[in-house]
Amino acid sequence: MRTTLFHRLPRAVGRAPLTLAVLVGACVPEVQASNHVADVRVVLDADAQVGANRALVDIEVCDATGAACMQVPRVLLDTGSTGLLLRQSAWSQLHQPLHRLYSSRGPWGQCARFDKVAAWSWVAWAVVGFGGLRTVEPIPVGLMVNDGPRPPDCDLGLPDAGLPADINGILGVAPARTFCGNFPGGLCPVGWRASAYYTHDEHRGTWHAVQPPSGVDLANPVAHFPPGYDDGVVLRMPSLADRVPASADALHGELHLGVAASHAELFGSRAHCECGTTLDTQIPGAIHLGVLRLDGPIAIDSGAAANLLPHALSCFGKDCPGTPCQGLDGAAITVGFGDLAHVLLPDGDVANLAIERPPWFRLGVSNLDGVAPGWAAHDAITGFRDGTLPVLGMPFFYGRTIGFGIAGTQAPSGEVYPDGYVLIADTPVTRPAARRRARSASP
Repeated sequence: MRTTLFHRLPRAVGRAPLTLAVLVGACVPEVQASNHVADVRVVLDADAQVGANRALVDIEVCDATGAACMQVPRVLLDTGSTGLLLRQSAWSQLHQPLHRLYSSRGPWGQCARFDKVAAWSWVAWAVVGFGGLRTVEPIPVGLMVNDGPRPPDCDLGLPDAGLPADINGILGVAPARTFCGNFPGGLCPVGWRASAYYTHDEHRGTWHAVQPPSGVDLANPVAHFPPGYDDGVVLRMPSLADRVPASADALHGELHLGVAASHAELFGSRAHCECGTTLDTQIPGAIHLGVLRLDGPIAIDSGAAANLLPHALSCFGKDCPGTPCQGLDGAAITVGFGDLAHVLLPDGDVANLAIERPPWFRLGVSNLDGVAPGWAAHDAITGFRDGTLPVLGMPFFYGRTIGFGIAGTQAPSGEVYPDGYVLIADTPVTRPAARRRARSASP
């Protein structure tokens, strides 16, 4: 799910490196996949708002002591944002209220802006867990509210950020360690209709847009897991090549905790790319659609229910304002990942040029010929929506293993990427993708 506080330009210098890894089986150490794996499910009920490419996980939320806890089901897994946002209907059920954070002026709040809607939250401390692990200390989380005071520029008239009514929050596991880590220099923007954090002077009724201290900025729970599991996650989803059983209620994947703990088992000798991210889980590459090609940063975002293409590309360069991007043959659309060169233009803007130098890793965006009928998510796979930046959403994850390395951690190649990295391979889960209702967790 893309945050759009303002248009982000990639760094004007340097390159985000790419490594094409082909490991020889005999040289792969005997390392098993992570022993901490969370179930990820995509609900196959077409009548449910979450029934179209929404990756859901169950999490545990505790007070700052870790003593008073509750299970929170149906939380959107989002590799395009950082931090936990809980809906009011979920956090209000806690027996012990979470400890809210205050400045000298008053309480801290956060405004997360997703495309054309905004979510207002008060900031609180909580211990967060999933996949059998908990954060080793309380971290800042957002408690979304539907009513009460909020900054005027964070009130767009849609409560809960226009989220589907049947999810309980957003779990952001992008490579950034904190919410502000998705912005240049690790600093959130401060300005009208752009600020992320505010303090509220309850006596005067005034709002102050400010830069948050580290103890207030929403944190990536994964970065606070015990050592060995705090370097990222690997999301592995099955392909959609198998026909859906009539009794199936969900498509199931796996979220492995710890990239190093999972790498040899999940990627092994298969060819895969290791791509350094810039900001906001963007990696350098090019989208190819027939003779058309778009070079620049490409976002990898499980929180997006569809793939997004800029309108000029999705319409084959034709004048089709307002026309939805439907009917494109996804099998003909490919994406390549490689080094990204930045060129400063005469007007001061930065142009992004994906340079095809070895190694170059190229994949189909989605293979429609291999999609069996009956999937509730099928419509989102066969169509593309308009976007300002190319986004590979949840449809891109099916049939793939994709890892997200935490910023500043060592990647499998030995490289340390300051903004994190992404691993991508065509390796779907091997266990049954669709479970019968009697055996699956409740969606």
